[in-house]
Amino acid sequence: MPFRFWSCCWFACCLLPAQEVDVPIGLLRGSFVETTGSDRSGDFKIKLSTGQVYTCSYDEKTYMEHTSMRIFASSLRSGDPIEVVGDRSRIPGRCYARTIHVVDPPVVSRSRIRPYRMVTEHIAPRGDLTFSGVVVRMEGEFLTLRTRTAGDAVLILRQDTRFLDGGIPTERSFLKPNMRVFIRAGKNLEKQTEAYQIFWGEIMKGSPSSQ
Repeated sequence: MPFRFWSCCWFACCLLPAQEVDVPIGLLRGSFVETTGSDRSGDFKIKLSTGQVYTCSYDEKTYMEHTSMRIFASSLRSGDPIEVVGDRSRIPGRCYARTIHVVDPPVVSRSRIRPYRMVTEHIAPRGDLTFSGVVVRMEGEFLTLRTRTAGDAVLILRQDTRFLDGGIPTERSFLKPNMRVFIRAGKNLEKQTEAYQIFWGEIMKGSPSSQ
């Protein structure tokens, strides 16, 4: 009788769906696995260097790019190296992708036997920090952002900082104080925080603060 009881319990546990691990919020780097859906919306999987596979969702507001050109989900191929700016999703165990950037692999210079950066990296520089909040003021190259959990943060606007309104590239002049934005950033050699990409518009509705 005890053997049957524990056997039934083991069998029942096997039938239960595996609990999904919460996807980290912020910048994810890995390789594209597969997608389920259409160019308008769906889910995709990203495999990190640690071997962990996460599932994220995307929709029409998700900005996808490769070599500074906008692409769509059908253009992604298994094994493509990608960087994803992820935010919280309403579906447990998943993230919502705000941007998906296909990263070109480093090229090796035969003459100097060392890798050099692709010419497109100045267009979409890498960053491992994300901020979400309200623009307090902009003074020259400095932007002050009011976040929900970390107070005011001062970021430097680079000459190649990209500005996107609802996922569509636009000009800096359209960014105004009191606007709610999502920022992809990183540290420079002086340990100052530089803004690489700034998003606002429809994609920010209902988004919680990241920093």
